[in-house]
Amino acid sequence: MKVYLPVLTKYARHGGVTQFISNFITSNTKNNSVHFYDHSGPIDEKFIVNTFGTWRSVKRKSILAYYFLTFSKRVTKFDHVFLNPSLGHNSLKREIKYAKDCISSSIPFSVFFHGWDLDYAKKLETNKNLLKEYIAVLNHAHVIFVLASTFKKQLIAWGVSKDLVLLEKSMVNDDFLPTLISQNSVKNHLKLLYLSRIGKTKGIFEAIDAFSLHQGVYPKSVFTVAGTGPELSSVKEYVVNQGYSNIDFFGFADEKQKKGLMSSHDVFILPSYTEGMPISIFEAMAFGLTIITRPVGGIPDYFKNNEMGFLIESLDPKDYSEKLNFIAEDITFRNKVALTNRNYVESNVISSVVTENILNKLIKGYANANN
Repeated sequence: MKVYLPVLTKYARHGGVTQFISNFITSNTKNNSVHFYDHSGPIDEKFIVNTFGTWRSVKRKSILAYYFLTFSKRVTKFDHVFLNPSLGHNSLKREIKYAKDCISSSIPFSVFFHGWDLDYAKKLETNKNLLKEYIAVLNHAHVIFVLASTFKKQLIAWGVSKDLVLLEKSMVNDDFLPTLISQNSVKNHLKLLYLSRIGKTKGIFEAIDAFSLHQGVYPKSVFTVAGTGPELSSVKEYVVNQGYSNIDFFGFADEKQKKGLMSSHDVFILPSYTEGMPISIFEAMAFGLTIITRPVGGIPDYFKNNEMGFLIESLDPKDYSEKLNFIAEDITFRNKVALTNRNYVESNVISSVVTENILNKLIKGYANANN
């Protein structure tokens, strides 16, 4: 079975979809009859993810434009097409075009929605004709994976057949899972980690304010902010202007550096306004960190409040600081959460488990199409 992913791994950029595809491809160990291809040919299982300069980004866009326009001529060489969009204007428009080409060529396809832009979803609902067109296309899919039950309900409400839509998880690469988790917590002293894109909607300002309130009670606690993004300079300026201390800006962290950060911290905080299902939370859980986040996107579908950490509805920094204070005081709680989180990831979220589940669905769709 030849599966076509309409991406260009040679020019892969950092991001959730790229990370998913990388884990998905490298975990294909139990289905040797399944072979993956991208726009340019067989996918190298060890493809390198890049950070692009201007010229390289322009070159990448030009090459992708060529493959986009010529997709219909190549798609007939494959048995199945696996689309990986986000629900956003550019991404969905592109992937719907790919899906239409699949329908025209009688090539089965499946869809995995990774991101879900709530504002775009509202705009789409106001454009009834466009929404009707997109749903008609999606109803030709063999399976549609989503990361949250709320996304599933919305697709069905729009008119997608309920039998097509399945819940699935993000995945943590098997190799990312540590052999042991550290339980060297110190009472009244937290090492707090934020690792995500630095943007307002990721809750970075709320996280920093919450840490400052917590540090007023526990002055030895430290906070590491890892990642890059549009608000990085504004956040650094905010920290200086507020006179906050014990906050370290790590910058971008590669896989090795992420492991080092997660193995040396106690708590992972991500008070996002909206999410799909952030891999970073699962990665932090793999290392036994206590999680503090919000019930958005797919998080409430698996997260056990008070067992894996805390889900906080509000965006009030005081509510987060109170949980940080509790975690700082109770090492027994931290250690119990560490084991719960590690065991959950190992049983449910490692890439070999998720990949096998997805492939079984794709192979089933392929078999049904050929009966």
